[in-house]
Amino acid sequence: MKKIIALIFLISTINLAQSWNSIKTSNISVSLTDNVEMFTNSFGNNIIKESSGVLTYYAMNVSGTAGAGITIESSGVTNANITGDEHRVYVVYEKDNVIKAKYSTNSGSNWTTISNLSVNPTSLDAVYYNGLLHLTYSASNLASYYQFTGSSSAKYKDVSSTEAGTNPRIEILEDENKVYVAYDNGDNCKSREYNVVTNSWGSIQTLFTSLSDANLAGFGVDANYIYLYYYRWEVDPIFGGGFSLFENKIQKSNYSTVSSLRYFRTEVFFTNSTTTYDEKVITALQWIDALGKYEAPDAGLNIATFDDGTRSFQTVYATYDPLNHVDISSTHNDLHVIWKIPSSSYLRYRQYDTTPSTPQKT
Repeated sequence: MKKIIALIFLISTINLAQSWNSIKTSNISVSLTDNVEMFTNSFGNNIIKESSGVLTYYAMNVSGTAGAGITIESSGVTNANITGDEHRVYVVYEKDNVIKAKYSTNSGSNWTTISNLSVNPTSLDAVYYNGLLHLTYSASNLASYYQFTGSSSAKYKDVSSTEAGTNPRIEILEDENKVYVAYDNGDNCKSREYNVVTNSWGSIQTLFTSLSDANLAGFGVDANYIYLYYYRWEVDPIFGGGFSLFENKIQKSNYSTVSSLRYFRTEVFFTNSTTTYDEKVITALQWIDALGKYEAPDAGLNIATFDDGTRSFQTVYATYDPLNHVDISSTHNDLHVIWKIPSSSYLRYRQYDTTPSTPQKT
C-alpha cells in the first residue's frame, strides 16, 4: 500500500510540474520588418534575426536573456531559416542568388560552411533529420526538394513535378522516417511525402481544391493526420473584407477532410508547428477578433494541440492587438514560444515546463 501511495504522490508531483512559466521580456530587440525564427536544443533557444539583409544569431536561456548577437552574414540575406538537432544548429538562407547553409556545434561561436546550392528561390523552408538537412523551396514556379549531405550524394526532386508549386513548407515525422512537403498550386493545396530511409517519394496528394484567394500558412503531421492551416480573404456583408485562418484535420489514409475550424478576422498568415517527444503536434497562432468565439479559443496568442486527432487549446498571451514574430519550438515535451507586442521592440518569451522531461529522441 505504501508503494501505491508513493506512486500516486509521484504522479501528482509530475502533473503539478507541467505548467506555463511566467512571460519573460528578452533583451533581443526586433523591428516589424525583421524575419525572426527560433530553434531549441541543448544550447537553449537559438534565435536568428534577419534585418535589412544582416543575419544575426542569439543563444537565449529560459529567463529570456541572450548573449551578444553573433553576425553570421553582414549583408544580402533573405529567406533565412534555423533548424538542427540536439547538438547542432543549422542556418539556411538565400544570398547572392544561391542557397547557403552553415552549422554550429558550440552555440554559434564558430560556423562551418556547407557547399552552396545554385538556386535563387522565392521562398525557402528547412528541417534537419537523420543526419541530413532537408530543404524545400520554390523557384521557376515549381516546388522542389534538396538534401544537403556535404557530399556529391545529395538528392533532388521536383516535388510538384511539372505543375505549379509555390510557397512550400516542410515537416518531419520521425517515427515513420518521412519528410512531408506541402505547397500552393493555384487555388489548390497539395502535398507529397518522402521516405528518407528508402529514398522513395509518394504520389502527389490534394489537401484542398478550388479555393480562390487561399494560401498555405503551415501544417503539422502525425501517424494518422495532416493538420493543415491556410488563410483566405473573405468579404463579410457587415464587417467588410478580411482574412480568416482555417485549420483542417485531414485523414492520411484517404486525404479526406475530417474537420475544419475557422478563425475569423486573423492577423496570422504564417503558422509554426512543432512535434513533441510524446508525438503531439502543436501549433502557435494568433487570432484577434471577438467574433466567432464559439468556434475558436480566446483572442490572442494561442497554442493548438493535436493528440492523435484530438484537439485542445491554450492561450499563451491574451490580447486583441496584432502580434509579430510568433514562433514555437520544443525540447522533449517542453514548449518554447516567442512573439513581439506592438508596444515593445523586444521579443517576449514563455516556456511550458514539463520537468522532469522525458529523454530526447536520438
